[in-house]
Amino acid sequence: HPHPSSHFPRYALSIEYPPMKTSKQCSFSTLLFLACAALTVFCSTWGTESNTNLHRSTQSKSETESSSESHRSSDKPTTMLLGIFSYSKGGDRRNLIRETYLSTGDERFCSLDDFIEQKTKDDGPKLIPCQVIYTFIIGGGGKDRPTDHDDSKPLTVSTDDNGNSEKDCTYLNIKENMEHGKSTTYMKFASSLAEEYDIDFIGKFDDDALLGPDVFIDFIDENLPPAPYNRRIYGGSIRTSRTKNHYYAAGEFYFMSTDLALWVGHEMGIDARNEVMIHIEDLDMGSYVHSHPRPIKYINLMGGIPYFHPMKKVSEFREHWDLYMDQLSPELAKKG
Repeated sequence: HPHPSSHFPRYALSIEYPPMKTSKQCSFSTLLFLACAALTVFCSTWGTESNTNLHRSTQSKSETESSSESHRSSDKPTTMLLGIFSYSKGGDRRNLIRETYLSTGDERFCSLDDFIEQKTKDDGPKLIPCQVIYTFIIGGGGKDRPTDHDDSKPLTVSTDDNGNSEKDCTYLNIKENMEHGKSTTYMKFASSLAEEYDIDFIGKFDDDALLGPDVFIDFIDENLPPAPYNRRIYGGSIRTSRTKNHYYAAGEFYFMSTDLALWVGHEMGIDARNEVMIHIEDLDMGSYVHSHPRPIKYINLMGGIPYFHPMKKVSEFREHWDLYMDQLSPELAKKG
């Protein structure tokens, strides 16, 4: 709206005064002029204030809606499916992980099998305590299978390519690989599972990283909202790519909301992924995520990483578990 004073010249020019007026006529004309001017100012000011109030009302509503989106319901803790990437001959490393950060007895951690069992019990609780649902991810399809699941064959098989089976492992129906489609096949599997069992986030974790369970739960509780507020969220320790001109999450651990996992695993399609793939697993995953048509919300873990990495040697892994886990401060994790 123009400033009220901008109306005065127009109204002043529109009033013509007779050449000869009595003092009463001049007084009446003056009063008429002032009345018109006052009415103009009032109307303009009222319109401005009305629009301002409307803007404030809309802004207040927007702020309320934004606040509600960040609201974390105490009735539903955030859940994450954590796929720990392994391979058929990696049994020793899997046992090491089972004996360390998966051995605390914390009911907020459970295997995928246990989680599904609790979810599908007829007499089970509506809300279960498990928040981090873990499974070891292994390519079990054999040498004749593709490296990225792209056909009508089952998404998983019951054993690895040697016929071995462990209860807390998921065997993807692909040839074992690192850079050529295992991660996207995992997202395809995980997003389908998340939709069925109401899981909020999908995480990928390397088996040479040592997780701090308490700090990890603190990070989830402080930073990751449950459904329906978990939309287009992606995160990890941040890296940047000059080649692709975008940032991405380091491969030892990254996570995304289930809608992004659905985008990467199902909606994007293998042909579209092949167009941007350069066979660097974590960088490629970032490219897939950023191809989403809507804005991505990135959570940077550099302020507090809830794990040690890399822990290639068994002795180093055990030493850090026994002596150094208190260095993964929950306060740092909250800054992530």
